[in-house]
Amino acid sequence: MAAAAVKKLSRYSCNNCGGADLYLYCWKGCRHVQNIKTFYTETKSIQQELEMLRVTIYEQEIRFREYELQLKEKQESLEFLVEQIRRLPSYYPPQLSEDLASMPSGLPSWSTVAAKMVWQQFDGDHDGKLSTEELRQLKDQLRASHENIDDILPDYPENPLTAQHLLQLYDSGEGSKLSDDLRSLGILCGSSEELAQVLSTSDTAICRIAMESRQLQKERDTFLKEVDESRRAKTRLREVFAASKQTLEDQARDLLRLQQKEAHNQLQLRLADDKAAADATILSKAKRELSAAKHALLDLRALVDDQISEKEKWQQYCWEMEERLHEASNASYVKERDLWRANDAKKEESRKNMLLYIEAQKGKRHFEHRAEPNNNSPSN
Repeated sequence: MAAAAVKKLSRYSCNNCGGADLYLYCWKGCRHVQNIKTFYTETKSIQQELEMLRVTIYEQEIRFREYELQLKEKQESLEFLVEQIRRLPSYYPPQLSEDLASMPSGLPSWSTVAAKMVWQQFDGDHDGKLSTEELRQLKDQLRASHENIDDILPDYPENPLTAQHLLQLYDSGEGSKLSDDLRSLGILCGSSEELAQVLSTSDTAICRIAMESRQLQKERDTFLKEVDESRRAKTRLREVFAASKQTLEDQARDLLRLQQKEAHNQLQLRLADDKAAADATILSKAKRELSAAKHALLDLRALVDDQISEKEKWQQYCWEMEERLHEASNASYVKERDLWRANDAKKEESRKNMLLYIEAQKGKRHFEHRAEPNNNSPSN
């Protein structure tokens, strides 16, 4: 009976106990673990979660690729800017700046850049000036090696302190002391003499570029003011010309009305002549009307002549205004052309000076020549 019962079971039934409800696991003793429906439901939810995870992972991979591209772009931009900064000394020949002139003798040429880096390290708000608290922190760091730091960097100076005042702490030939202070502050400027020299040259070039940019901005503002004044003058001339044109148009309309009236009067005159020929009894009346019409015609002709002379006067005035406008435009164009020529001449002069400097430096050895003994000096 048991075997027959087992054979009648569905192929989805349990083979051990013959249960009608299908279970995922059925061990001997009918210890059922999980129903197949529950298993399918949980499996489906797990599959949905896996699909969501795949989508999330795919989106994260896309974001990671975008971040990698952005980082690569920033790195390339940084490398480009570094390369451009390295090329600055080749664009601007080295000159003795005010910073180098005010620097104590005996210090390396990169001392100005090192002082600026120290100043920037203690400048918390990056405004180029140290507050009283920031200045005290700097003095506390350097007080051990500089006893006169309070005299050189007072807490309440009359004039704002800059990075150049920091170099006054070092006398002539104290470059090693400056290097020791930089190491104590954690600044690596000067470790490589070549890099420090390149940095100093680039800083000098950047300062010159900033100064020239400010000068060019001032010249540009002046030029824009002149252009604005010229535009306002042109606008005023256009307004005067428009008013004159409107006046002439009004006068032309008045003249047209007068001409129409004159034509009408002539028609009336012809009608009067026809009536005089047809009716001789009213000839005297027609003559008086004709005389009055002639007087009116003469007055109209005089008025027309006055209007014509007035129109000619306004036309002459308009021509004068156009000539003034043309002269103002030519003056503005000449001024603009002179400005461009001046700028081109300045650029050409700068390029010639650079070429002359490079030509003069060719073949020179950049080191100090020892003084040779004079053979013509008298012997002891």
